[in-house]
Amino acid sequence: MSKLRAYAVGGRGIRFGVLFAGMVVFLTSCSQPAKGYREDPGACSLLPEHSIVGQLGPEAVQFPNTAKTGDTDTTRSSTCEWESFHPPRWGSPPANAVIGVTVRVSVSEDGDPDIRAAEDGYRMKGRVGQVPDKPPDVICDESRHGFRSGRPEPTSGSQVATVDFRCANAHVTVEYRGWGSRGFGNDYLPQAEHEATTRDLARQVAAKLGEPR
Repeated sequence: MSKLRAYAVGGRGIRFGVLFAGMVVFLTSCSQPAKGYREDPGACSLLPEHSIVGQLGPEAVQFPNTAKTGDTDTTRSSTCEWESFHPPRWGSPPANAVIGVTVRVSVSEDGDPDIRAAEDGYRMKGRVGQVPDKPPDVICDESRHGFRSGRPEPTSGSQVATVDFRCANAHVTVEYRGWGSRGFGNDYLPQAEHEATTRDLARQVAAKLGEPR
């Protein structure tokens, strides 16, 4: 091969390499952001009223709820609680029960879904004693549950069940705590019922949150 032809072949190779690299940059810059959530859906909107009334009674929804928000440049978040001092499932008064929902949506500075930040936040915010869920109990991409007994009485107070789950860039916590009375001692829901109810509430929240878009 002559030097001229070798140069021509080499020149085409260089031009092709530059063109290919330019296409990669172009395609990368035009790639769509990951599916997820860009706004906080509002924690107070994620549980149907009939589910709250079923656990806490009509007292819990007597007045409209206002979520507490905590937005930053890279987080959209809100917390909502429903409370009753006459919960029908917690024994005789005096009694108290609260259902809480917290939503944290991780976004980039451009407002796009940030899956990696949500994954990191989910792992960092784990509570002592929580256990990762396994199929078929996993909610969304990953979930875990925890339970703290109100016994031994009287210092422990409320019995608490929690479920945390992550859907794309949204990290959601559902907490259900309460206590009632039976004579001179505290009264609590059976653990299995309490945990199953909290998981059902978490599934309802996930369904209301909807698929990442």
